[in-house]
Amino acid sequence: MNKRVTIKGPADPTPAKPAAPCYVRPMWTRKPCVIGGQAAPDDWLVLWCGQDCGRVHLTYSPINAQRAVWAWTAWCDPAADGRCDTLAEGCDLVRRSVIAAGGRMSGSRGDLVM
Repeated sequence: MNKRVTIKGPADPTPAKPAAPCYVRPMWTRKPCVIGGQAAPDDWLVLWCGQDCGRVHLTYSPINAQRAVWAWTAWCDPAADGRCDTLAEGCDLVRRSVIAAGGRMSGSRGDLVM
């Protein structure tokens, strides 16, 4: 007769993963901006849950052509744009502008569900 034997090993040291929450948390990300099939190394689209809502790219200051700055644009209604010192700051300014507009997007993009 064949008996089934269970061999117990040491306890698994990794804790069990918690169950997934039953809600969707908004996700802000970025990806390279592709124009004409090419992506510049310092040109980014800002996305909210996969939908593009702004752009941040490295450019030169209109006042001092020797100084590189990050230009940002939020495609919300009302539109917002400006310049800042870092990529992270530019992405945050796009995020804040879109949230302040309540997710209303300009043109035919449709509104974000926030």
